[in-house]
Parts: sequence; structure tokens; C-alpha cells
Amino acid sequence: MRAKGLGLATISYDPVETLSAFGSQNGITFPMLSDVGSVVIKKFGILNPLPELALGPEKDDPELQAELRKYVSPGRVNPIMVGIAFPGTFILDPKGRVQQRFFEDYYVERNTVSSLMVKLGEKTDAAVAGTKISTAHLEITTYPSNAAIAVGDRFSVVLDIQPHSRIHVYAPGAKGYRVISLNIEPHPQVRALSPEYPASEDYFFRPLNEHVPCFKSRSGWYRNWSSKGRRRLRQHFAVTRT
Repeated sequence: MRAKGLGLATISYDPVETLSAFGSQNGITFPMLSDVGSVVIKKFGILNPLPELALGPEKDDPELQAELRKYVSPGRVNPIMVGIAFPGTFILDPKGRVQQRFFEDYYVERNTVSSLMVKLGEKTDAAVAGTKISTAHLEITTYPSNAAIAVGDRFSVVLDIQPHSRIHVYAPGAKGYRVISLNIEPHPQVRALSPEYPASEDYFFRPLNEHVPCFKSRSGWYRNWSSKGRRRLRQHFAVTRT
């Protein structure tokens, strides 16, 4: 991260004493900021209201219970949880202005640093050496953001695609054409998220007087994954191209 000009700090509603003990126990050296009363968390609009609702008159509502299991805890909610934030990451510029933000769907999930760097358009040293695939029309290099993952890690699988000369690839949104896609067989220990594509180009097909979104030059796109379950991932993903 430092090599890319980035620093790191965390902020939570935990008191200084708790953060100090946690940092000492885990050898953490980056700043951990204590937001007493969740003042900053509220200003950023990321306060999780569910713990407080779980302690109120609607605590037995089935819909609320389902949201608590997803966004707070599978077990019993206690008063100490009031004030927590929805987990996420903000990328700031040197003047403190938010440039990008990344948030998770489940409280147990976190983006890995390498996956965040991929989303920022960087390939980190943690990435695995790429696998190269050649077709009659494309050159493809694919690699995961991380060599190893743990339960709850959100990582990325990247595809770097280079069309051959005078070849264009139809992007999502092209109507009536065969759009590029990625098919990955389901795996019981990971949850696949929607793929994210780079910006497409407008291709004007003069004979039909139509505009079609496509990729005409090298482009990189990725699909996010989240590991789940309680065992190590021991199987490989099966990837097919269409």
C-alpha cells in the first residue's frame, strides 16, 4: 500500500482501551481511531441501526431477525453492539476528500487489501502468477487477487483481455449480439458476486447505422468472490469461456 502512495487507518466505536489492548495482542502498528459515541460514523451515514432496534419493542419481528443475522450477529444482540458501523472502506485523497468507497453485504465479510488494490486498477505483489489463454480472437490472462484466503475474505478473480488486431468484443448491453461472459461452476465454499467491467467504447457499425457498446482494446475486468463455510478451500474453480 505504501508503494502505491496509500496509508491505512481504521475507525470504530470501540473505546481507546479496547483498541489499545486489541492492537497489542495482534501486533497492529497502523492507527486505530476511537469514535466515542459514533459521532463520525453517524456523520458519514454508516451507523448500523439494527442493534438498537433489536433491543426495542419490535425485537421479535421475523424480518428484523433476518436482517440481524445478516448485518449484526447470528446470536443474541446485546447493548454493547449499539453504535457499530456498517463495515466498509473509504479511499481518501491527500486533502481528506472521499474518492471511492467499498462496502460489504454481510458483517462477517471484508475485502482483502489485494482485492481493493485490484478494484483501484492495481496488480499487487500478492497476486498469483497469471494463467494465459489464447483463442483465435483474444489473448486472456487471468489471476486471483490473493494466493491464500480465509473464511469471510472477499477476493477478486481478474481477466485481462487483449483482442487481436481488427477484433472487437461486444460488451454487456449490446442488443442482438453475442456478449462476452464468464461462466464459473458453483462452489459450496464461495459466494459469487456480480462481475465488474471497465468502461466500454461506442462502436459505430456504418452498414446498419447502429451504435454498439464494445471493447476494442486491452481491458481488465474482475469478479468478486466471498469465501464461506468453516473449512479451507481445497478444490479448484472450473472456468469455461463463452
